[in-house]
Amino acid sequence: MRNHIVATAAVVFALVASSAAVADGPRASEQLALARLCASEAGFPERREEGGWRFYDDCPAILSVLRFGGQQMDMTWLGFARAYSRRVMGQTITGPRAWVAHLQADGSEPSGWPTTTLIPQRDGTALVRPHAPWRAYREAWRALYEHAGQVLRGEVVAPCEGPVSDWGGSMDRQRAERIGLIPVVCGTTQNDFYLRPSWAANPD
Repeated sequence: MRNHIVATAAVVFALVASSAAVADGPRASEQLALARLCASEAGFPERREEGGWRFYDDCPAILSVLRFGGQQMDMTWLGFARAYSRRVMGQTITGPRAWVAHLQADGSEPSGWPTTTLIPQRDGTALVRPHAPWRAYREAWRALYEHAGQVLRGEVVAPCEGPVSDWGGSMDRQRAERIGLIPVVCGTTQNDFYLRPSWAANPD
């Protein structure tokens, strides 16, 4: 259930954007905006056998990236997120995962929720199978939404070993190494986190 919207080809934020206002559109609350990003980048939490939910450390680490980037470019973290993640923020609704931008705080089914899924086969083909209904994910999404609120209130903090400016998936590692990003451990995450050398000298 992951999709690297901010972190794809350029390992997040590799371009420098203007701090001018982005296109008009519905503006999510900070909690909803962060929860959407976390759902997009790290998926929904898993239910533990003993009860409760298992969260990775990606969500607070992602907020650390956005806050640090906002400081470096004289923007709020939310403005920084909107500038670089227009799809998740509801400004560019395209593609098979456009439903991420329609996740709502009340847990209602997001527009565009898939009805089928593709299962890759060894011969290069794919089987089409029914996708699980939204009701199978509703509780996990609501748990993630509440988790995002805890992150924003400082109740859950990223265990990063230093400041972070970027994140990316396994497909971004070669590029990250090539452009000299410094790996930063942020606890148990599904993404990799980095610090730009050009920002390392100005961590505050």
